Order: sequence, then structure tokens, then C-alpha cells
Amino acid sequence: MNFILKVFTVLACTAGTLISENKDVLPSIDSFQIDNKLKIEKFAESPMIYSPVAMDTDSLGRVWVTEDLHLTGQKERGRITVLEDTDGDGKADKAHEFGPRFRSIPMGIAIFDNVIVVSMAPDLIVYTDVNRDAKFDEKVDTKKVLINGFHGSSHDHSLHAVVGAPNGQWYFNHGNIGADIKLPDGKEYHFSSYYSQNRNSVGKKSSDGRLYVGGFGMSMNPDGTNSEVIYQNTRNTHDMFVTSFGDVLHSDNDDPAHSRASWAMKYSNFGYASLENGSRSWEEAAKSWEEKEFKSYGRRLNQAHWRENYPGTTPPGSMWGAGAPTGNLFIEGDELGKELRGTYIICETVNQALFSFKPKLSGAHWDMGSNEHFVSLKKDSKNGFLPTDIITGLDGSLYFSDWNSFNNRRGKGNKEGAIYRISHKSEKTHKIPSVDLKSKKGLLEALKSPAVNIRWVAVDRLKNMEGVFDDLKELYSTSNNPYIQARVIWLMPQLKESRGLKFTEALLEDKNELFRLTALRSLLFANPAKKLSYLNQMVKDSSKAIKLEVALNLRDVNLSQSSTALEEIIKHYEGNDRWYLEAIGTAAEGKEEEVYTTIMQKQFPEDFSQWTAVHKDLAWRIRSKSALNDLAEVIKIQKPGINEFRKLIMTFSLVYNATEQQENLARVKELQSHPAFKGDEYQLTISEVLEKDIIDKRAIILDASYRFPEKYGNETKLSSAKEIAALTGNIENGRTKAAICTTCHKIGEYGIPFGPNLTNWAQTRNVETVVHNIINPAAELAHGFDKAVVIANKKFRVEGIELGYSYHAGAVKVKTVGGQILKIAFRKSGTKIQYLKNHSWMPSAAKLGLNDQDVRDIVEYLKSL
Repeated sequence: MNFILKVFTVLACTAGTLISENKDVLPSIDSFQIDNKLKIEKFAESPMIYSPVAMDTDSLGRVWVTEDLHLTGQKERGRITVLEDTDGDGKADKAHEFGPRFRSIPMGIAIFDNVIVVSMAPDLIVYTDVNRDAKFDEKVDTKKVLINGFHGSSHDHSLHAVVGAPNGQWYFNHGNIGADIKLPDGKEYHFSSYYSQNRNSVGKKSSDGRLYVGGFGMSMNPDGTNSEVIYQNTRNTHDMFVTSFGDVLHSDNDDPAHSRASWAMKYSNFGYASLENGSRSWEEAAKSWEEKEFKSYGRRLNQAHWRENYPGTTPPGSMWGAGAPTGNLFIEGDELGKELRGTYIICETVNQALFSFKPKLSGAHWDMGSNEHFVSLKKDSKNGFLPTDIITGLDGSLYFSDWNSFNNRRGKGNKEGAIYRISHKSEKTHKIPSVDLKSKKGLLEALKSPAVNIRWVAVDRLKNMEGVFDDLKELYSTSNNPYIQARVIWLMPQLKESRGLKFTEALLEDKNELFRLTALRSLLFANPAKKLSYLNQMVKDSSKAIKLEVALNLRDVNLSQSSTALEEIIKHYEGNDRWYLEAIGTAAEGKEEEVYTTIMQKQFPEDFSQWTAVHKDLAWRIRSKSALNDLAEVIKIQKPGINEFRKLIMTFSLVYNATEQQENLARVKELQSHPAFKGDEYQLTISEVLEKDIIDKRAIILDASYRFPEKYGNETKLSSAKEIAALTGNIENGRTKAAICTTCHKIGEYGIPFGPNLTNWAQTRNVETVVHNIINPAAELAHGFDKAVVIANKKFRVEGIELGYSYHAGAVKVKTVGGQILKIAFRKSGTKIQYLKNHSWMPSAAKLGLNDQDVRDIVEYLKSL
């Protein structure tokens, strides 16, 4: 079990469930658990569809699904199928192919009336079904590549689905495989990191003058204009949802065990790759003191994973351990019961469940809350279940897809798949509501639709329609659903009638905090000419969430115009909301020194000994030269305890240029020699900050070899995974035998972190899955641990896993034998880099000399942790 543990990869690139190769692999309906007020029915299954990936619904209630055809014997990898329930029994009885086939899997699909938007890297493709027959005919219909340049055409860390927003824009996201895109209006954006396929773009700025890192989310008009990056530096967010209030919710998969569901505050940096330019992984910079036992999660988590301790990162939200979240939705209607209104649901492939969250506004931010199992398999179920997407039907029922495979990377698993429908138990027949997207009356009704992209069409058409103000006003006043009312708020200022703008401006003084917030957002979008007026008015609002919104929108406003508002925002920071603090940092972007010297210093005590946590937080986040100088003095004078010391010193860890590197080096060296910080814990903290951040390792010319053993002892012959899993495991023997794993894996507090941390790895997987990984380590790989590399010159050779690559620096960082990290200059002395495809450094259990019982005992021990 040494070296790198290759875990199964599912659609979101972590482990899934091993499924026996038999024909009856799909779960039966009674295999599922769900609230007793709801029921699950099978809507469609193979051979009508195969391995469903992404879905959406159209105005006729049909379900459009993209499929993976990898085991069907067909030449192409992906297609789009349209499913229809013609007899109202809740099951699809009619299916046809939309038309185009794809060389890979379309990772997203969105239906806006007769416009079909397909996410298929390297392209975002817009099809227009001119004759509305739901079949693509190139002689009649049109195809347009709206955006090109998304990397990862055969990789799931790439382009995902478009979703309609309440302001009439399209939102989409992309994983951290990299992108260099040019939009129709000429704007160019570059997203790169150590993980990207385009690592030559590391450090390259976009048209807006900003440097973007890793995975990202964007908003734009449907024609590609008015684009904006709304968040960055994610790992691989598969899907996101824009609520009718305008909040973005999403989830992100992990390097175990850090999966999360988050409120994506505008302009967030989620910290997966290094903040300066994305060239370094979180593992390179992880400090020994950042790995902790979190009682609320029941897992050992590392705060370094999302770089929580660095200023400039947004908190990760709700984490639950190992996982691979994919599709998502937010329920805004009452069709399945009022108690479900405001519920956020994600598909969780590793945990074989649909998770639900109840986000609540908490001060300035949305707290996601803990996850509950909305749908899951019963414990005695033997079937596989990999939920990939979930959508809302026209009647409010939910459809979720089951990919029913354990691996998508190498064409393994099952070809079977299914789509299930969730409805209320009281439903007798499935009656699909009629949707009229041509008349005013029909569009007003469509605005209330539970299906997000149906109501988007209503927004898109109503805003250009004459004489709808009174109808919208009536809908607002008569509706008892705040989400429907919020949709009206977004529409009103975009109407041709000036009364709509005045209506929304009046809502800035409404008693309802969320309506005031939504009104501000809608006015900033629809009437940017009055931006400063709106911001100066609302900065005085009592709501912390509104103050945060004002702060975010001050990012590109110069200080002469924003100083009064900034002073008010800073004055109300109370030290207990990291999101609010990050919003202040966003507001000060590009003018940090001015903000600190003209606003903050006036609010701070001159006596450094009197600085409170609030003052220290603000200086820590603003990071101007004067702020960092003052904070260094505060630390020396106040002599904080080790926990506070560790927090504060992390602001000196960031190095954005050579000047800052030298300045931070000097500040930290002073702390290192200060008598108050001579203790071992302080010195360890300082040395880690210096070595892992400020003084990053210099690239060396390869002068020694680092190689894994070719032989590990007497090789054994093992039985099948199924036979080994059937044995009875012994925890104590497993504990002893697992010592061999710690030569390259962490288990609890012990071991070397070369391969993935095994502490929680086995807990969410069944026994047969874990056994399969141990005896067949080279069968499948998990993203993030798939860059096996050999770096060699004529004399020496290094074997390991690539952690970071910089074309500009001419260096590659590799983790090698014993967990050592080397930075090697690859342009010198004839040094070559060779990536090993589908390769693992982990030997099989047989090569390690383990027998069947040893393997079973190790699994028993790992699952007991």
C-alpha cells in the first residue's frame, strides 16, 4: 500500500463505488431512502439512455440529457437525448437523439426555449433549433461556438453547464485544468495554475488587468458581452446555482477530505492554488500546525487545503470530508412542500447520496449549515449509485440522474444508467404544466416556474415587452413567495417604463433586508450610471449583508469617490465575520496603502499595545506596506500566544513581488530573533513560513537519484477483490500490517505524506472498493494524484509526483521518495521531464508480499478509524 494510492475517479474526480459486472446494476426503487412525504420513481433507464451526465428541462417538460457512450461500442463518446413522458405516468416513454455526436462527454447542457447551450471543452456551443423539432438539422438550424479556448477537452476539470440568472445573464464555471478564452467583444481571460494544461500561462494577466488562478466562475450576457469573473481558484466546481436573490451557491470536490458546499461571495478566491500566481499546490505550503481534528466534521482536515489562514481567501463553507459533488439545484417553490423551500441540493457521488443544505443569512454572509442526506441508498443495498445531476421539472418535481459507474477516466465501469423522478406522495398522475413563452400572460406565469431556465426566458422577454409594469407590480404584491418577488425586483429596473426603476429604488428602504439587498443588486446591474449614488445611500443601511455588498462594488472605484463609504464599512467590522473582512480587502484592492493611511490609521490607537483583534485583523487583511510594518511592531509589543501568532504571521507569507519578499523576510527574521518567540512552537512556525512561503526552494540542477524500489520481497498470489472482501477482517492485525502503508501515506498522526492521506479515505467506500484499490493500484487514478513523472539527465533520475511546474522559472517541483520535495531546473544540464500515463508508484498488495487475509485486515482497520 506504499507510495501513491490510486483511488477510483468518478465524474468529479474522486472515488466512487466498485460495481460488479452484471446486468442488474441499477438500484431498485426500494433501495433508496427519502423523506416519507416524497416518493421516487424511475423515469428512464438503459437502453433508453446510457450513463447520464448532465440534464435540463424544456418548456414542454421534456428532459434533455447528455450521455457517456464509452461502453456502447459506438465510435463517438457523447450525445444528447431528449426524453418525454407522453402518457402522464411519470415515466419516459419516448426518446430521440438531438443530433450532434461528440468526441468527448458534454459536461453541461442548458435549454432556453429553442436555444440549446452545450458545454463541451474547448467550446461553449449555442445551437438554435429554428424549426423547434428538438432535432439538429444543419440545413435548417444553426450552430455557433460562442467561446473557444477552454482546456481539458477530455477532462472533467473543464467547462461545466450554463445556468440562467435572475438578472437575465448566463453564468458558467470551469475546473482548474486551465483556460485561455476570448469573448465575442474581444475580452481575453487567462486562468492557470500548477494543475493546468496551459501552465505557460501562469502569471499571465487578463484583459481587465487581473491575474486569475485555477478554477473559476463567470457571468456574461447571452451574446458574450459584459463578462466578469465572479470567483476563482476553485479545484473543480461541477455546477452552481444562482438564486433569485442573486446569490451564487456551489460545491467543490477535494483532495480528501475537504469537499465543500459554499456561498460564493462575489470576487471570492477560494485558495486551492497559491494566491500569488497559482504555481504551487496547497501541499507544498501546508504547515504542520494546520492539520487538525474538527469535531464538527468528525474528520481530520487541513486548513491549508483551501488556504484558510492566508489573507485574501474566502472561507470554504460547509465541509464534510471525502467527496465528489457534481450537479446541484436550489428549491424556491413549495410544490414538494413548504419545508423544502430554500433547500440547496447537491449530487454526491462518493457518498452515493443527494445532500441537502439550508443556507441562512448570518450577519454579512450566507451560512450553508450542515449537510443532510436528502436521498441515499439503504445500508444493505448492493447496488451502485453515482448521482451526477439534478434538475427541477415544470411541476416542481425533481429529476436526478444515476451514472452508475465507478470510473470515467479509462472507459471502465458500466454502461447502464438511469434517471429518477421525485414527487409528492399525494400525486396521482403526472400532469405537465403548459408553458406559453409567447404571450405576456404566459411569460408572467413562466416567471413563477420552479425550473430555473424556464423563468430565465420569461425575464429575457418581459424586460423588452411594453406595458408589463402593472402586471409585475401586481405579481409582487400578491405573491407570498419571496423568491418570486425577488424575480420581479430584478426585472423592474430593466423595463422600458421608467416606473420600474422608481419602483425598485423605493425598495431600497423596504423593511425586508433581502428585498433591500436584491433591489441594490438589480439597480447596480440595470442602472450603473447611478452606481455611486446607490452605494453611498446603502452603506448607511443597518444590514451587514448590504454593507458587504457595497464594499464589493467599491473594488474599481478610486479612493476620492469611495473614501466616505469605505470609512463607514471599516468602522462596522466587528472581528467576527471573515467574509466581511474579505469584502473590505476587495474594496481596497489597488489602493491599499491609501486606505490604510487615510482611513484605518485614523480609527486605530496610536499605542500598539492597545490594538484589539479588530485592528489586527484589518491590518492583516489590507496588507499595505505601512499596515505590515505596524502589525509586525504590534506582534513584538503584544507578544501573542502561539495560536494568534500563527494567524498573524501568515500575512507575511504572501509574496507578490521581489520587493515584498525582501520586506517580509526582514520582518519575519526580526520575529525569529525576538526573545519572546524563542520557544519551539514559535520557531517551528517561523521556519515553516520562511521555508514554505517566503523563501521558496531554489531550483537545483539534478545531482542525485531518487528512485522507488523495483522489488519489495516475495510476491504473493491474491484472490479477486470480491473473494477477499467476503473474508472477516481483524482490526488489530490490520493495524500491524498497515504500518507498511505509512512509509508513503499518513494514517492519523503517523506516516509520510507522499500519497493521499488514508485516515478517512476508506470510511465512505465499501469494502470491495477498498480491496480493489489495494490489489489493483494501477487500475484507476484520482485527479490530483495522476501526474507520475520522471525527471532525468544523463546521470541522475528522480521518480515521483509533480506538484508544480513553472515554464517561466524553468523549474518543476516534484514529491519523491520519503515525501521529499525537490524543485528541479529542467532547462539545464539536459534535464528532461517525462510524464507517465496511467502509472502508479504504488506497488500492488501482491508485490508487497501481502496475502488475502492481510489485505482484508488492513481494510478493516482503515474503515475503523
